[in-house]
Amino acid sequence: MNKIFISSASVVPSTTGKSNLSYLIANPLELISIVINTIKINGMFYVTSVFGYFSWFKFQLNNLSIVLYFLFFLYVILGESSILKRIKTNKIVIFLSIMIMTAAIFASMYFFWSKYKLNYVDGVQGRYFIPLLGILSILLIPKKSFWKINDYILYSFINIMLFQYIVYLIAFFY
Repeated sequence: MNKIFISSASVVPSTTGKSNLSYLIANPLELISIVINTIKINGMFYVTSVFGYFSWFKFQLNNLSIVLYFLFFLYVILGESSILKRIKTNKIVIFLSIMIMTAAIFASMYFFWSKYKLNYVDGVQGRYFIPLLGILSILLIPKKSFWKINDYILYSFINIMLFQYIVYLIAFFY
């Protein structure tokens, strides 16, 4: 009987979580440089990988598509027919929630994935922030809408982007 071996990822998570925590407790000001270095090194990767990377980073949309998705996201948020406008919220609580969730993502990856005393956070991917987009959209909804969203434009854009995904996937895998 033949055995099938499935290879695992070559990246092994760090077991230095306790060490990194001890390091930050001993050097609390180092946290500021870690945050700045992480944004410098990987900031644009986080933004582009929210919408544009798939399949273990083997498949990537072009930058124009990523920009269009981002602009479409803002267009829907700022549009008059947004369903989310009806939600009454405290924007300070939402902002603090987003900051706490983002800090938790980075802290978990720093403590359990990054090498000991690394000067940036390693292993965070843009897809980790996708659940935060819904909460962020509630935060960004203005009190007064800037324009009315035409349903024809909305559905046309969605259809074009879905068609683009299908064409990209067919071209990538065949």
